Amino acid sequence: MSTNTKKQIKEIQAENFNDWSVSFWLIKRKAPTTIKEASYHAWRVDMDKKLPTRFKGYLKNQLQGKKFHVEKYDYSNADCDDVLLTVDSGITDFEKVEAEINKGFDNPRVDNHKDLLNSWAYVILFEKDDKKLYAWKKNQYGHAA
Repeated sequence: MSTNTKKQIKEIQAENFNDWSVSFWLIKRKAPTTIKEASYHAWRVDMDKKLPTRFKGYLKNQLQGKKFHVEKYDYSNADCDDVLLTVDSGITDFEKVEAEINKGFDNPRVDNHKDLLNSWAYVILFEKDDKKLYAWKKNQYGHAA
């Protein structure tokens, strides 16, 4: 594990997220073809007043209240509760998804249940000043349940 990763984890575990803003995004993915790369679209999800507090509580319970053994992600990693897997964002499409989220209010908003269908992942973005923390969950079957 790199020194930078250790530093980032310590910063996250020490941070008070109470005054951070929270936004919720659904990610839709158009699969790659032989001539085109995968493309992504972010959809804004409106939240009631309680949901950001619940997300912050989840962040505190899952990241701040535990000690982790950190490992670099590999396809053969065992699934362990006390392991935090890291992966270099440069080998993923994360930057494409982040660019879509950064379009902000130019993105469509989820208006009905139909908009939830065929979601590839969801992202919770925590922000304060110039700091951003993304919580990412890929849907197992490539669509919202």
